[in-house]
Amino acid sequence: MTTTISFATRDCVALGCDSLVTSVRNMISPFDLIEKYYEVVDGEYTFKNDDAGIPLLNDVAKLFEVVEELPYNQAADVTKIFQLSPLPMGMLFAGVVNIGDHSIRFLRDKFINDPKVKEYIKGSYTVWGVSERLRKHIKQFYDKQFSKSKSPPDLEIIVSGFSKNGDQPEIMKFEFGENAKNKVQRECERGVKKIVFGGQYDAAHRVVYGVDYKGYMKYILRVRRLFETYRNEAIKKSAENGVKVELPDVTTFLQKENAFKAFANGIGLDLTGFSEQGAINIVHFLVDLMIKTQHFSNQLQTVGGKIHIALITKQGGFQWISPEEYLYEGKGVPRDVS
Repeated sequence: MTTTISFATRDCVALGCDSLVTSVRNMISPFDLIEKYYEVVDGEYTFKNDDAGIPLLNDVAKLFEVVEELPYNQAADVTKIFQLSPLPMGMLFAGVVNIGDHSIRFLRDKFINDPKVKEYIKGSYTVWGVSERLRKHIKQFYDKQFSKSKSPPDLEIIVSGFSKNGDQPEIMKFEFGENAKNKVQRECERGVKKIVFGGQYDAAHRVVYGVDYKGYMKYILRVRRLFETYRNEAIKKSAENGVKVELPDVTTFLQKENAFKAFANGIGLDLTGFSEQGAINIVHFLVDLMIKTQHFSNQLQTVGGKIHIALITKQGGFQWISPEEYLYEGKGVPRDVS
């Protein structure tokens, strides 16, 4: 896994990522599963029940409580930002590094040198149009390599920049993998100021928005469980007092009342006023936050290494902010990352 970030402001897009690629799998320890949802009765394992006699494991979503992302392969010093020259656009990728014998950079090079693509960008190109063509281009290689795989690897690509006739940036995302949507998603429309995350970004997302996906899922399960317990208790107490009552189904009620609406606040960023330097600073901060958070965690680090930063403006196009160089015994030699 990796961390990629694209931040669209008024006049630019700042891109950032780490340089460690780690493949991860969602795994469940059988011991954790047994401890949480099973008990031994008469020498045999059986489901644990709540006070109402309902099995605790009565919803597949509850498996998220014991799921862990475990790394099983790593590659260091990987560049995950590429410019889409001559366009004022760039791309970030997270996930599989190679598709067969082809690197992501090779696929990028083949795309921008395609005669049909060169002809398209002579006209009124858009960020969506470039993204859709890039998605179809990569899909040919991906499908050829993984069409027979029962568990195809994940690949996520974020395309950011400016359309021909647009003065404000846009951000698109598309994915490949077992559960990926077969389309380009508009993550940030023209004129919207937004931070778009890719790869692994739980700690950074919590800082900006106050909650990450796993935390939100736990919140949903906790609220549902409390309401279910209260509903069952209310029915039980009513029956003890000779009152037969039917209460609303918990899930339907909570959805109707929008009880799962985001409930936490982040650091309260005003995304409308960021300068180019400010955008660079916040992107660097969030990638560095992910690296340091994992460094001090009790699990194998999946985000790390050097931080890469780039900036895209309408007039200046794509430009590197971080020094891109080969290192040998403390000395740097510039490298071509065009």
